[in-house]
Amino acid sequence: MIGKALIESPTTVLEDNPYRSWIELYAGEDFQSGVQVSIERLDTLLKDIELDSPRGQELIHVFKTATRMEIAFWQQGLDTK
Repeated sequence: MIGKALIESPTTVLEDNPYRSWIELYAGEDFQSGVQVSIERLDTLLKDIELDSPRGQELIHVFKTATRMEIAFWQQGLDTK
C-alpha cells in the first residue's frame, strides 16, 4: 500500500523522481488488485487460527522474523551509501 499512499500524497513529486516507475507500478490497479486478493486469501486461511494457540504463536514468530529480515535487507543498502 506504500505505492498507493505515495501516488496519492500531494508531497510526492514524480517529475525526475528515480523511483517514479516503482511508485506507478505499486500504485497501479493491477498491483492493488493483487494485494486485495492476497489479503482476502490470507484472511480466509487465518480466520480459524487463534492468536494464542501454538499455531498462532508460531505464525506470529515467523512474521516477526520475516519483518526483521526485510528491515535488515533494506538497512544494508542504506548503510552502504
